[in-house]
Amino acid sequence: MERLTGLDASFLYFETGTQHLHVCALLILDPSSGDYSFEGFKAELARRLPLIPQMRRRVYEVPLNLDHPVWVEDENFDLDYHVRRIAIAAPAGRRELAELVGDIASRPMDRDRPLWEMSVVEGLDDGKIAVICKYHHAAVDGITGANLMMHLCDPEPGVTKTVPDDEWRPEPKPSDWQMLAEAVVKFPARAGIVGMLPKTVGVVAGFAQRRRENKAGMAIPFSAPRTPFNLAITPHRAVAFSDPELDGINDILVKNISNSPTAKF
Repeated sequence: MERLTGLDASFLYFETGTQHLHVCALLILDPSSGDYSFEGFKAELARRLPLIPQMRRRVYEVPLNLDHPVWVEDENFDLDYHVRRIAIAAPAGRRELAELVGDIASRPMDRDRPLWEMSVVEGLDDGKIAVICKYHHAAVDGITGANLMMHLCDPEPGVTKTVPDDEWRPEPKPSDWQMLAEAVVKFPARAGIVGMLPKTVGVVAGFAQRRRENKAGMAIPFSAPRTPFNLAITPHRAVAFSDPELDGINDILVKNISNSPTAKF
């Protein structure tokens, strides 16, 4: 059992029906260099799961929400639920793939299961395979995401990772009474954090006042002008692909850095 940090728990607290707090990644794989099969893909993923224990953990909430939720290994873990096979009517191009990614990104995740999914898409017009990876931000951030990809991918062909062959046995789920007792013990410290809220509000108010008096520096929060994009969002997501030139991106970055008064070289 591992308790979520305040930051990771906030991604659960702030999620709504329209504001999804999962992240998605699209991988395009070329199976021409090997014998691809969906069952083989899933079997290799299952073999590597001991390297990524967080993929077997699910969230349990503390009774009465007296403390942050905890991660506990899912005794009912089912790889078939998390890895799904999708076929697009061939030949399927980038538009069809983008619509599928948008549809998958639009669906909230089931918190009664480990917070990740993989959709393996077959039937692309170039013979390649797409893997749509979806993780909740409470479980994966930039660093853990990079570590996860290191375990899932090999640095070069023909080199496979060594994996412990111990039989996996899930840890026992803590009882509600156990989680409640731990939360009560820690409650005085959490109450101290609540007492810091007035001071924090005062700091933010002081920052806004100083920003009004001095035009330089960071913009005041929530002061952006109204634009066609400042509308209430829906659960639906749209995805589009682009092929920018790397040199053009570098030019934009260099220009922005050179125009920044705080830039250092």
